[in-house]
Amino acid sequence: MKQIPHNWTPERVAELTRLFNEGVSFSDIAAQFALTRNAVLGKCNRLGLSRESLPQRRARAAKTGHLIR
Repeated sequence: MKQIPHNWTPERVAELTRLFNEGVSFSDIAAQFALTRNAVLGKCNRLGLSRESLPQRRARAAKTGHLIR
């Protein structure tokens, strides 16, 4: 299977961020970009995008003993 290179141009990153912030699912974003769901999840992680708010992350971290910066 030949893999098609997908470059994350500034325009694609802006569109990804917009869709993410609108609450579009990772699967739907992936379909729009012709990528896998994991590729979208990975990019969101690298961009620091999280669907979990900071208070929610802190509460989870307190339960697990992890440090949230």
